[in-house]
Parts: sequence; structure tokens; C-alpha cells
Amino acid sequence: MRDRILKNWTIIRVFYVAIGGYTAVSAFIDSQWAFVLIGTLFGAMGIFGVGCAGGNCQTSFKPDNSKENNNKETIEVQYEEIK
Repeated sequence: MRDRILKNWTIIRVFYVAIGGYTAVSAFIDSQWAFVLIGTLFGAMGIFGVGCAGGNCQTSFKPDNSKENNNKETIEVQYEEIK
């Protein structure tokens, strides 16, 4: 758990902590308890590196070569002539 909190910090994690902290503090001052919860959630995502703040929402693009392979492999079709 210590490594998860202290290592692999990215700009996105810092952004989540900053925006979550700002939202939670502002909402607490204004007594908007639902937004305190939301701000705390975003801050916790950044601190613990879970969810999108941990890079888990990011998808890596790998080119799909199966289409090229399917084009190279031709299927022989047999036709019957009807008279």
C-alpha cells in the first residue's frame, strides 16, 4: 500500500488530488455534503492511484492485423453452372 501511494505519480494523479481536495474543501465550507463526498472520492482516487487516476481507464492501441491476414487468406468458392 505504501508503494502504491508514494510511487508512480503522474500529472493525472496530481490533478485528481488537487481538484478533489479543492472540491471537498469548498463544499465543506458551503455545507454541500454531497459534493464533499464527491471531492473526497476524486482525491482518494488520486492518492491511492485507482480508477482512471491510476491509468486503468487508458487503453493501449494495438493495430489489428487480423484484417490483413484475412485478406491474404482467400477462400476458394466452388460454383456450379446452372443451365
